[in-house]
Amino acid sequence: MPIRRAPKKVKKSCLQKYGFALGFSVFSICVFVGLVLYLGGDNSQAANRRKTIEDQRRARQETKSSLPPAKPGAVKVTKDGKVTKDIITEGKGQQAKKGDHVRVHYTGTLTNGEEFDSSVKRNQPFEFTIGQGVIKGWSEGVASMKVGEKSRFVIDSEYGYGEYGTGPIPGGATLIFEIELLEILKQ
Repeated sequence: MPIRRAPKKVKKSCLQKYGFALGFSVFSICVFVGLVLYLGGDNSQAANRRKTIEDQRRARQETKSSLPPAKPGAVKVTKDGKVTKDIITEGKGQQAKKGDHVRVHYTGTLTNGEEFDSSVKRNQPFEFTIGQGVIKGWSEGVASMKVGEKSRFVIDSEYGYGEYGTGPIPGGATLIFEIELLEILKQ
């Protein structure tokens, strides 16, 4: 007796029935392995990220808790007092204003004394237009200066780099800048 093959309809229904089960099984195994690796496996990237966030939070708390006291002669540059100025050397020249293109020398430090930038050390003055391309505290501060003036500014993070910081400056950091207004340039 010859062997008869099953009709095509039967083969198709078996394939559909078992093919789906096989596919679902493979999918379930992949999900399970993924969860095991995520929850219990090597998760060093997540641990490093958590450590970085914790370090930034700790630095922010240290920075806020160690705000330098306002010096007796310090004046509020902004109405809310988040930018203050202590004049080191009086200026005798023209008063700067928003929109002026100026040349300055500066040194920036954190409240713990750590210096993060200095045009003085590079012996290269910095030029910018007041109100453009610099932190808000600089725009407010330099606009309050006269040519020849050298002042120390304490700038709250709201007028600095905010909650996220940048480069070596942690988020939420209060900044201290010693700025000398060298000249107002012709545009």
